[in-house]
Amino acid sequence: MRSIHDRAKSVKATTKEEEISHATGFHWLRERRVLNSSAHRRIGKHRIDRPSKLTEELLQRLVDPVTNRVRDQVLEAQLAHHQLPFSLRTLRAHCAKHKPRILMGRRPAIKLISSANKKARVQYDNDYKSKTMKSFWQYVTLTDEAHVDPSQIYRGCILREEGTQLHSDNLQEMPDTQEVKLPWLASCHGTPKVP
Repeated sequence: MRSIHDRAKSVKATTKEEEISHATGFHWLRERRVLNSSAHRRIGKHRIDRPSKLTEELLQRLVDPVTNRVRDQVLEAQLAHHQLPFSLRTLRAHCAKHKPRILMGRRPAIKLISSANKKARVQYDNDYKSKTMKSFWQYVTLTDEAHVDPSQIYRGCILREEGTQLHSDNLQEMPDTQEVKLPWLASCHGTPKVP
């Protein structure tokens, strides 16, 4: 829009050449007269896209468990640990634009069941999988205990790519803890729906 200010061309001719509306051209000219050089604008096709210092390779290093041992800490701590010269806002913006998206996701908690428990579950399935609602399950009352662990309310977050929450590096194994047991009772009533 310098040509408008310098009056080398008419406003109409310049706005047509720059592919902007006449109203926008006149508005920018008024701003330029009032604000001088601080009102100078570049429209999209003249913008110089300089390469970002936050490269694809650096983002991959941040989500790699080998190169980033502080993935489970907040982003500010990761920036400080790696001494990266970027703001938190810049890092978040690049993580959001990355494909697949990089995010601070919650770590899925896993707790392995014992081999005896697994064997009992498989046996139960084999014994009762052929039973129907009408002939068997409507006469059964189920009881169990729900185990609540207050320490599992907070699960840590980790810097990872979207869709990788179940990768072994991103899982958080929960230790054995003192649980609160809540007994409950349930029964199956009703008849099966016939299509």
